[in-house]
Amino acid sequence: MRNFFIFISLALILLISISLAEARSGCCSWHDGVCGCRCCDGTPLSDKCAPYYPSCNSTPVYVPPPKPTCPANSYYSTTGGCICNSGYAVYFPNNSCVKIPNNAHALESSTEAWECDYGYEEIDNSCIKKVEPVIEI
Repeated sequence: MRNFFIFISLALILLISISLAEARSGCCSWHDGVCGCRCCDGTPLSDKCAPYYPSCNSTPVYVPPPKPTCPANSYYSTTGGCICNSGYAVYFPNNSCVKIPNNAHALESSTEAWECDYGYEEIDNSCIKKVEPVIEI
């Protein structure tokens, strides 16, 4: 009698697994099979097949990519990334935006952010007008 119950139990398990396999194996069978959340020919999954692919049944939610953190004195531009504010220049060694002093201009250099304009010299992070030596005759 015990063997009979084991046999019936195994038969039921086999019958259930075959019916599930048949239901899923028929999904998109006329449409080149299942590819992701659609049939491979682009046809949507049928109502009969959709429950076998629960990840495809939820509405996708758009999650925008995180906005990068820009250094102080800069802003984020979707076309150019982090851009220094007006009056500031990129200092590449530590990727910061440094203030450009009066009488100076920004550089595109891997070691310097700005340099003094012609006729000025750098003294203590400022640009001071050069004093021409007076030659007495």
